Amino acid sequence: MYPERMLKVEMAVMTSKLEHLVEDLHKNGIMHFEIVKDLEWIKNSPPHSSIDILSEKVKYIRDCIFIANKIGLTFGIKSDKKYSKKILEGFINSYKEVVDLEKELEWVKGNLKTAHILEKFGINNERFEQKRFLFELYEVNPKYVEKVKMVANEKEIDFDSLPVSKNHYVLLSGGPKDKEVFTSIAKEYAMIPISLSDIKSIKNTEVEIRNLKNQISKKHFDLRIELSDYLNILKKDLAEYEIELERAKIVSKFGKSKLNHYMKGWICYKDKSKLDSIMKKYDESCVIFYTEPGVEELAPTKFNNHKLVKPFESLVTFLSVPKSNEVDPSLIFAIFLPMFFGFVMGDLGYALIVLLGAYFVRNKYFKKTGFGRNLLTILCYSSLWGIFFGIIFGEGFGFDFEFEFLGVTFPLIKRITDVITLFTISLIFGFIHMLLGYTLGAIQTFKMKKMRDFYVNVIWIVMQLSWLLMALGHVTIGLYIMGILTLLVLYFNGLMGILDITSLFGNIVSYVRLGAVGLSGVIFSMMINMIKPDLSQGFLIILTTILFVVFTIFTIILSIYSGLIQSGRLHAVECLSKFFEGGGYYFEPFAIPEDENKIGEKK
Repeated sequence: MYPERMLKVEMAVMTSKLEHLVEDLHKNGIMHFEIVKDLEWIKNSPPHSSIDILSEKVKYIRDCIFIANKIGLTFGIKSDKKYSKKILEGFINSYKEVVDLEKELEWVKGNLKTAHILEKFGINNERFEQKRFLFELYEVNPKYVEKVKMVANEKEIDFDSLPVSKNHYVLLSGGPKDKEVFTSIAKEYAMIPISLSDIKSIKNTEVEIRNLKNQISKKHFDLRIELSDYLNILKKDLAEYEIELERAKIVSKFGKSKLNHYMKGWICYKDKSKLDSIMKKYDESCVIFYTEPGVEELAPTKFNNHKLVKPFESLVTFLSVPKSNEVDPSLIFAIFLPMFFGFVMGDLGYALIVLLGAYFVRNKYFKKTGFGRNLLTILCYSSLWGIFFGIIFGEGFGFDFEFEFLGVTFPLIKRITDVITLFTISLIFGFIHMLLGYTLGAIQTFKMKKMRDFYVNVIWIVMQLSWLLMALGHVTIGLYIMGILTLLVLYFNGLMGILDITSLFGNIVSYVRLGAVGLSGVIFSMMINMIKPDLSQGFLIILTTILFVVFTIFTIILSIYSGLIQSGRLHAVECLSKFFEGGGYYFEPFAIPEDENKIGEKK
């Protein structure tokens, strides 16, 4: 349940061997580097001299690969041609011309739209060009159209309006002397003026659009032909230059004296032998020291979970990254959150729909690892518990069902009638969850040598066990233990300790929400099933079917939302607050990214 154990690494290497050592460490990707800044006699090393050159190369190549993607060029042809900076600049400049043409095309399309609007107003190009007439076109809020019309009539200005799609347009016309009047009306009613200065006839505008499209297509074609000769080598070089750039940048984290470079960082304890084997060839030019992190020293965090638990790491880091020396709550989330979710949903049909839907969406639209994919994976796990509890409760799509299996009659619990049983199970969940939280808190505080906090956590553990004794019928023994513990709580926490006891009781009781929210879902489903389709409804069966499907979908969404929110809240507020602090930071190894390794292999 703890993250990977970390070792602090400090090393000094002769400057003449630095480049080779950095290359070896980068290839193996096992070390997280920190900035050397706490030794007065060591200066921070400046970035490697090649960093500016490499940055420029990477920028040009990235721009060209971006251009290739934008014009639909996904793979190049086999070619021995060599590129230069001038050739790459040519590709970039050509693409800038394409972008300018595309902007011009959009502008001309806007003019065509305006020309069509003018045509609907009965304004042709010849009339528009006559100097003795003044036309102004505006886009206006529909609620102001009548007011604008009244003002125009008062000012003796020709007015016409036209709704086009969702927009409303107003055309004001008059003589040149009326321009100031047009402007004042437009300002008063927030009318948006539409420029008419470059409007041509519809026929001429359509010809201009075709010409621009042909120019863009030709430039795309020429770029694809020319760039295809270099795309493969560009992708290969980009992978290599980015690796070299990372190595050049990392040097700025090191310390530097006249003859040596100094570096420090972290490795996973399990990688110590691997680092030792790397350092063997630098025995005469490098010195390395390993130390365990101190109790208060903050090492980077690298999760150490099974692949089934890994999706829940996203929920933990949503709260905070665990410190490297504290319990990682991912496993607690993995065990309890799906169980709580399934208990709240408790419907075989709904859970099956969620399982199939989440699985489909995850594999179709979230193929890359990330928060979205992890959340859908968690939903898949949780819906399995929903199916389990749906069988226990005998519920499917809000309807009750019964069956017998191996001599056992299901449902074992009917939520709508066995309310006390439902709430009792919720309290048992709360008891176990809180007990686990305080137990982990006791282990954590003992490990950190915070003995007062350790004793308080032990008191809360025994306090919960005393309540368990009373619940099992041993009331006298439970009360004696609780009385002694109350005195200890007053000793450690003062009079506020009384509030702490009631708070603990309240925390456990708050788990009743799991049963209560699930029960409200049952009642809501029963109400929906009252409008289920029936052949006796005649033509109304179409309406009832639509309503039934819509409300069922709404119920499923509501079940997902309430299940995740309530389960997540109980973890974050009730359980994790007893032991989890957070405030850590990720272990980020100095390593070659996987995709760059693959690019290199393909080429």
